Amino acid sequence: MTGAEIQKLILNNEELTIIARHLHSNCYGVGVQHANGDYAGPVTLPENDQPLQFDSLDEVASFLSQIGVKHFQVTI
Repeated sequence: MTGAEIQKLILNNEELTIIARHLHSNCYGVGVQHANGDYAGPVTLPENDQPLQFDSLDEVASFLSQIGVKHFQVTI
């Protein structure tokens, strides 16, 4: 799911759970889940559908803020 797809769901008032997960060393990934519990997948790059990876939680927070996410959960 790309940032643009997440933005569209937010604008349609879709309730989502955004989960930032520690993958390894200084690497974090972000996943998206619908309110009904269905997993929508990781946040990906639109050009190649590869999951985005972030070097810090600050980068995760910055990205999520840019696409309109106000709250997210971190699992460490």
